[in-house]
Amino acid sequence: MALAFLRRRAVTAGAVALAASAFVGVVASAPAQASTCSVAGHGGSYICEYGTKTVKFPNGQQQIFVIGTDNTKWSRVRLDSGSWTPWTQG
Repeated sequence: MALAFLRRRAVTAGAVALAASAFVGVVASAPAQASTCSVAGHGGSYICEYGTKTVKFPNGQQQIFVIGTDNTKWSRVRLDSGSWTPWTQG
C-alpha cells in the first residue's frame, strides 16, 4: 500500500511540475493595462489576459493555475473529499 501511495505522489508531483512549467514564460511580464477577473466559486483575482489552466490528474484530483494580480503563479487543488485547498503561491 505504501508503494502505491508513493507512486501516486510521484505521478502527481510530476504532473504538477509539468503543468506549472507552462506558466514559467508567462510570468515574466504583465500586460501594461491588465484587467482582472475572478475564478467562479474560488475567490481571488487574476490577470484576465493570462486566463486559467485546469489540470485533471489520473486519480481525479484537479488543480487550477492562475497568474495573480501580483504577477505570481497561484494554484489550488481539489481534494478527494471534493473540497478545495486554499490558494497557494508558487
